[in-house]
Amino acid sequence: MAKKYYYLKLKDNFFENDEMVALESIPDGYKYSLVYLKLLAKSDYYKRGYRYRTNKYFDDTMKYLSIALKIALDEVKETIPKLVSMGLVKFEGNKIITKDININLDRDRCCKEYKTWRTSIFENNDYTCAYCGVRGGKLNAHHIKPWAKYPKLRYEVSNGITLCETCHRAIHKGSGKNS
Repeated sequence: MAKKYYYLKLKDNFFENDEMVALESIPDGYKYSLVYLKLLAKSDYYKRGYRYRTNKYFDDTMKYLSIALKIALDEVKETIPKLVSMGLVKFEGNKIITKDININLDRDRCCKEYKTWRTSIFENNDYTCAYCGVRGGKLNAHHIKPWAKYPKLRYEVSNGITLCETCHRAIHKGSGKNS
């Protein structure tokens, strides 16, 4: 039988995150953080910022979690409601959804709104690089006013241009037009 490994890459400041500080500051918080970390490690990607574990075979979710996480049932019954009240865990049908506080949602370029913005930029520029005029190929939607500095303009079509990868790299290195 093949061994299954669980990997969880944590940011350097993971334990300084507001949610983790709050979780570990309550009595027995170390137990809650251990259960939370086990849920993260033993769950699958759901959508940006969330992970899930499916309760396929049990009617009793707490019993399922006790077995899946290898934690006493009494501990699970004490811990899960606390994680739910803190917004770190929720349930959708047979899915146990865990908020992954390790993800920076402010950099969410995978959401539908971003994809719509990106497509609009390409269509407005007829899939042509605004600098060198190359049509098609590997294109990037570039924010004229930076993503980080202008959050209100992130999805404004007027704040984007189409660039080929070469021109896009040149702009970010400071050697392109309007750099």
